[in-house]
Amino acid sequence: MSTNHEYKTQHIIDHLMQTVERQWQEDTDFLIQALKNPRFESSVVGSYTVYNPRQRVAYTAKSSNWIGLPLSPSSVARKVITDALEGTGRKSFTRNKNAEHMAELSHPLLAQTTIGELIYIDLKGAHFNIYKRLPVHLFFTGEHMCWSSDFIDDFLPVDWSEYKLARNCLAGIFRGKSITRIKGGKLVTQEIKSPTYSPSHWGFIQTTLNWIACKAKVHGARYIYTDGYIFPTDADVQGFTDFLDTWKFPWGIKGLGQGYIAGVGRYSINGKNTARTNHLPNFDNLKEPCKMEEWLETLHKLKNGLRTY
Repeated sequence: MSTNHEYKTQHIIDHLMQTVERQWQEDTDFLIQALKNPRFESSVVGSYTVYNPRQRVAYTAKSSNWIGLPLSPSSVARKVITDALEGTGRKSFTRNKNAEHMAELSHPLLAQTTIGELIYIDLKGAHFNIYKRLPVHLFFTGEHMCWSSDFIDDFLPVDWSEYKLARNCLAGIFRGKSITRIKGGKLVTQEIKSPTYSPSHWGFIQTTLNWIACKAKVHGARYIYTDGYIFPTDADVQGFTDFLDTWKFPWGIKGLGQGYIAGVGRYSINGKNTARTNHLPNFDNLKEPCKMEEWLETLHKLKNGLRTY
C-alpha cells in the first residue's frame, strides 16, 4: 500500500462498498427480527452492523455524526489497520504471548466528591494521538517494550482526523479477538484469530492514558474519565496543561464554572449536568505506569529517523 498523500479515506470507502452489498438498517428492532429469522443464522453482529453471509448483505444502523453511507465506523477502521499491515508486508500483527494480560487493562477512572468552581480539561483525539505514534509491530508488556520501524501514522489516510467515530473504533479493534454470531436465535460469542488483535497496542494506549491521569491527579484533578479531567480552579491546572503541551497532547476546556462532582459519570459544571448526579463513594483505579517518559522519548526518536531497530 502506498503511503503518499494520495491515500485518503475515500479510497477505503470505495473498496468497502464494492466488497458486499450494503443497506441501511432502517428498523430500530432489526436485530430482534434477525434473531427470529432463520435466514440470518450465522450472521455476524457488530455495534452498528449485521452481516448476513447467505445474502452477502451488510445491514448498517444509522448514526449521527457519521458519513451518509451504509458503512459502520468499525468496518472503516478495520480496513485502515489491515491496509497498514499489508503496507509492512504482513497479514496480521505479530503476537506477543507475554502481552496477553494487556488486553484486560482498562482506562483510568477517578471521582472524588467536590463542590466549588471547576474546570474540565479535555484531551483532543486522545486515542488517535496516542496510537498514531506507535510502530505497526509493537511488543509491550507494561514493563518492557521493543518495536519495529514501521509506524501506524505512516499508513493512516491523510484526512483520517476528520472521522472521529472510526478513529475511536481503532483502539477497540486492537483488543478484539472474537466475533458475535446469531446461532439458533441467540447471540453467541466466538473466538477467532483476528489479524488485527494486538494486546500490546491496546495496553500501550491504556498505559499512556493512565500515565496522563496520574499526572492530572498529582496536579490536583478530582475527576478523571479516560481522557477528561476535572480540577478545582485553584488546583495546579497550568502545570497539567504545560505537561500536555510538552508531550504534544492537544487539549481544550470543555467546561468552566460552579459545580460539583458526585461520582463516576456524575457531575455538574456551570449548570450542565450528567444524566444522574446522586452521590457515590469516592473511586480511584489509576494505575501508575513506569518508564513512560523513556518509552515516548524513544518512540519520538524512532519516528524522526533515529531508528535503532
